[in-house]
Amino acid sequence: MLIPKRKKHCFLFLIYFTYFFLFLCPKVISVESLLDKYFRIALDSYERKDYDTAEKQFNAILSINPEHAPSKEYLDKTTQALKLNIKDNLRKIETFLNKAEKALIKQKYSKAEKYFSKVLSIDPGNETARNGLKNIEISLIEIRKQKRKEQDWNKIEKLWRNALEYYEKGDYDNAKIIFKKILSIDPEHQASKEYMSKFDNSLKTIAAAHVNELYTHALELYIEGNYAEAIKYFETTTIAALKYFEAVVWTQPQRLDTIEFVQDCRQKLKEQEERIETMELAKIKQRVSEIYVRGQKYYDRGYFKAAFKELKQGKDISDKFKVGEYSKKINALLKLAGQELSQENYELGMTAFTKGNLEDAKKYFKKSLYYQPDKKESQRALERIE
Repeated sequence: MLIPKRKKHCFLFLIYFTYFFLFLCPKVISVESLLDKYFRIALDSYERKDYDTAEKQFNAILSINPEHAPSKEYLDKTTQALKLNIKDNLRKIETFLNKAEKALIKQKYSKAEKYFSKVLSIDPGNETARNGLKNIEISLIEIRKQKRKEQDWNKIEKLWRNALEYYEKGDYDNAKIIFKKILSIDPEHQASKEYMSKFDNSLKTIAAAHVNELYTHALELYIEGNYAEAIKYFETTTIAALKYFEAVVWTQPQRLDTIEFVQDCRQKLKEQEERIETMELAKIKQRVSEIYVRGQKYYDRGYFKAAFKELKQGKDISDKFKVGEYSKKINALLKLAGQELSQENYELGMTAFTKGNLEDAKKYFKKSLYYQPDKKESQRALERIE
């Protein structure tokens, strides 16, 4: 144990000051009484087992009075205690080192670190403990590196699956990007290096084969008359052909005619749509004609409600598809049927009004205006009720 320098210096200063004071003023106080006082301070250090401090304090007293018997006695005891303390510390150090080594064998690094630290608290210069702590630090660094490698391997495995998936689909650009990512993590990844080499050596062949496959499928769809799907594949072929222009020109220069095929497909689709529209228009005209004939029959027979319903449907279709040749006829007959129905409901409304049944009267006047919105009699009658 070490005594703090400040405490040690203060203790010596007090002793020498006291000795100097007694030398100048011997009658004031006796040397022995003061030495006894300082002896009690040293004894207190001894009893607290602060043997290093006690040894220095007893030596300081004996430097003034070498014959101070109590100090001589306790200095011997202190020396013996220090020797025993050293042996005890050596035993502790040996025990801690053994425990640290056992912990290292079991790879319990935190436990081993704790025991090495205990050794250094007793003997700060112990080389075995210092080296042990350094070795633990190195081992922990290696463990962290190994964990990172495992994490990298899991990441590489996932990227590898994605790269192969892109490659098998013929998406070589994305496959190449992912192979590069793998190599950025592990520059020695042999399989990725082989694929990158394959890309560098045979990109032309791969690209041309892929474009040819797309082109063949597009042509089959074109021959089948499936022009909408053919356009999709011809456009994809065009993009691929332009992307790998040199490769395509080198192997299959005719594949650059896909733009013409796309234009031709669009023209054929337009012609198909026009034919469909013509056919549909003819059907619509036929339907409107039939509706008009039925409406005319109903009107002639006095079935004004059925006539109105039929003609209203014909008017809606005619207006939507702009079948102009029937619009005038339908509108004229629809107006006449509406007038008949409007007058009929007006008369029913007046009858209900005369009987004092205002709700029914109101309902009939509204129906009258539905069939003929400009009928003034119905308008005035409804205003009176409301």
